[in-house]
Amino acid sequence: MDRSASKVEGKDRIESLGKKQEELTGKISKCKSEIEKTEKNIEEEIEKDKQTREKFFQLERELYEKQKDLDKFKDNFNEAKIKLAKVEVREEDLANEIKSELKLEAKDLKYDGQPCDRNSLEGEISKLKVQMEQIGGIDPLIVEEYEEVNKRHEFLSQESKDLEKAIGSLNEVIKEMDQKISKTFNQAFEKINKEFTNYFRIIFGGGNAHLVKAKIQKRRLKKEADDPSTELGAGENKDEDDDKSLDEARDKEEIGIDISACPPGKKITNLTMLSGGERSLTSIALLFAIISYNPPPFAVLDEVEAALDEANSRRFGRILQELSHNTQFVIITHNRETMRQASLLYGVTMGEDGISKLLSVHLDQIGQEGGIKK
Repeated sequence: MDRSASKVEGKDRIESLGKKQEELTGKISKCKSEIEKTEKNIEEEIEKDKQTREKFFQLERELYEKQKDLDKFKDNFNEAKIKLAKVEVREEDLANEIKSELKLEAKDLKYDGQPCDRNSLEGEISKLKVQMEQIGGIDPLIVEEYEEVNKRHEFLSQESKDLEKAIGSLNEVIKEMDQKISKTFNQAFEKINKEFTNYFRIIFGGGNAHLVKAKIQKRRLKKEADDPSTELGAGENKDEDDDKSLDEARDKEEIGIDISACPPGKKITNLTMLSGGERSLTSIALLFAIISYNPPPFAVLDEVEAALDEANSRRFGRILQELSHNTQFVIITHNRETMRQASLLYGVTMGEDGISKLLSVHLDQIGQEGGIKK
């Protein structure tokens, strides 16, 4: 029994030692792998360090070269500063010389870029100096006066340009407005002309009448002898084109209106050849045509039908009744036919005390016998 137990125990121990051996073998393999990996990383770091050192040395060499270039630039810069100082001193000397000789500032002189001959210029300068000595000194007041006049000239020139620009803009606006006015006028003219013919035939019981455009040449501008522009040299001779454009600006064509009317049974068309009553009727027809085209809120008529007979007065009243839908009429009249078309009558009477009184009567208050209903 003891031997069997010892064998079993020995076998278990061998198995346990075998497992430990396997574990140790695995750990050894793992350690070897880590060692190899670490050695590889060390080699890579050594290679990187080597490359870094090479790059550092390369940059150090480049820095050295750049430092040499910088030293050269510093030397050139110092030389340029010295030359610039010499040029500035020379420039100051020349400016003082110009101021002394020419009485001018150096900044006021301009070089046109053209090549010049020094000898010829020196000879010309000598001649000019002699001429200046012969002329003598310049009065400072003359220079001041010239500067003032020059400033005034520049100011007026700018004002003139601004005015020309404004005139151009206004001309464009005027042109646009003329076109709109002409279009509106033509539209209104055609409609009023049509209504005028219609009302003329109604009032006269026939005939024909129409409006005629008449062109009128009108002088818009006049040239004044005391034109303020003469102060700026307007009195000098100008080009023919300028005179022509000025004349064209003065002349403007305007449109007038004539009336051609021919009552029934007559062949005349001139308004002056009509009788007073016919002219009144024609005027009334034109007035009604204008009112029908653009009805006003109200209209006041003062005995416009005084010259009409009873038949024409009835026609006049019917037209008033038609137009009263859009326009309120206030009419001063003694005509019974006109009164019949009114909705409200106002009358002025004088009482026994000699004081004028105002009476008002609605037509629906008047009975068949002419009395006023209570």
